Amino acid sequence: MYLALEVHTEDTLNAGEHALLEFGDSLQAYIHTCPSETQKNWNFPKAHTNKHAFADIRAKGATKNFNTKINEKLHGPLKDSYLLRTNKKNFAEQIRPSKIFESN
Repeated sequence: MYLALEVHTEDTLNAGEHALLEFGDSLQAYIHTCPSETQKNWNFPKAHTNKHAFADIRAKGATKNFNTKINEKLHGPLKDSYLLRTNKKNFAEQIRPSKIFESN
């Protein structure tokens, strides 16, 4: 929740870091309750990335400044062109803007 905020203050950053520490403690407690035969590796990128999130927010600003959420809708026209105007091979040449506008 804290990572998705568009505006941060020292209070929200500190609260987010505190919540992340609580989550880490809870995760460690859960890991210790898992049977040893499970052998799950809990050191995977999504679990590790959050450790750096608040330092990144302090350095770069809100996460909307360094993620792809805002551009997701921009892929629609490219996807439509790919699906409707190409044979799905060498598609970069087939969906050049000049070719798209010429055919309209």
